[in-house]
Amino acid sequence: QHGEAGVTRREAIEAALDAPHTGYFAIDGGKWPPKFLLRVDRPDAMVLATGGVSVRPMPQVERWVQDARASRRIELAFAIDPALNADPIKLAQHLATLSSFPWNHTTWLADRHSVQGAPVPVGPSGTRFEGALLAVAPKGAPALNPPECDGDTVRTLWVIPSTAVERQLAVDQG
Repeated sequence: QHGEAGVTRREAIEAALDAPHTGYFAIDGGKWPPKFLLRVDRPDAMVLATGGVSVRPMPQVERWVQDARASRRIELAFAIDPALNADPIKLAQHLATLSSFPWNHTTWLADRHSVQGAPVPVGPSGTRFEGALLAVAPKGAPALNPPECDGDTVRTLWVIPSTAVERQLAVDQG
């Protein structure tokens, strides 16, 4: 997937993380659009980021946002401390499923939305996660700078595990 400046999504991720990818996986199930998941291992985090999700604009955005061109295309990312020994296959499956969510449910995902299902079920202190919050620029996360797609801004949504209480608080507060 190339942006308008000729920079690929892979190149943008590697540049932002200052590290080469260590895994590249197809997550499209042989269906359009062609989607992939890139894994980058750094000393401080294993990062997984999607590519190709933004090729297809999400449904319903025009109903809720005045400037849909700034919100209808997304990519997803997740980072975890490598010391936690999380299963990268399960993390990849979670992101792959989430990457199809808008079209499978005729909805859209955006900054500060919450979703059911967590990429990791248990945190380092035994905290149980049941959902995830989506954030464009969480504290400490690198800007992955996805290239534009057909003149639209592409936003990276970081997937942040949340407890049932945190998720309910996010839902209650809109």
